[in-house]
Amino acid sequence: MYLLTIIIRVIACGFSTSGLQNTYLLTLKRSYRLRIDLKDWDNVTRHVTYENFSLSRLAINPEEDGYKLHIEGFTEGDPTKPAGNSMGGHVGMNFSTYDNDRDIHTINCAQRYHGGFWYSKCHGANLNGKYQNGTTEEYATGVVWNTAKGYHYSFKETMMKIAPSVPEA
Repeated sequence: MYLLTIIIRVIACGFSTSGLQNTYLLTLKRSYRLRIDLKDWDNVTRHVTYENFSLSRLAINPEEDGYKLHIEGFTEGDPTKPAGNSMGGHVGMNFSTYDNDRDIHTINCAQRYHGGFWYSKCHGANLNGKYQNGTTEEYATGVVWNTAKGYHYSFKETMMKIAPSVPEA
């Protein structure tokens, strides 16, 4: 059972870092896994899981550290409906917004691709991108999970959910 759905859309708009701070505090105390659910415009669902998830796990001040993303242990949810590992290139990245450019690209990825996220150069996943209806002419500006549908497709719904990791027996 996933206990918490991470709501980052408000954070992405630059209104608050409290969601990131609360997620950091929660994942600091114990090990969590991350599940990402995707629903396309044909209502086909996919999901992936990362067995270890945390933000700025070694930081004294997570805000100064950029709420750095840590994920590992990728698992495909349903091999008959693969989503792929679009977050692989985001590991170790800082959370970047249009008014706080923390990515490693020369442009502001959050500004260019219309959302806040753990951008690198810039993204394979953009879950806070511009909400668009499926296939689009615009490159990578939508709600993107590149390994599932490419950069010219915007998903209808996405969710990031965390739950305590299951200890090995």
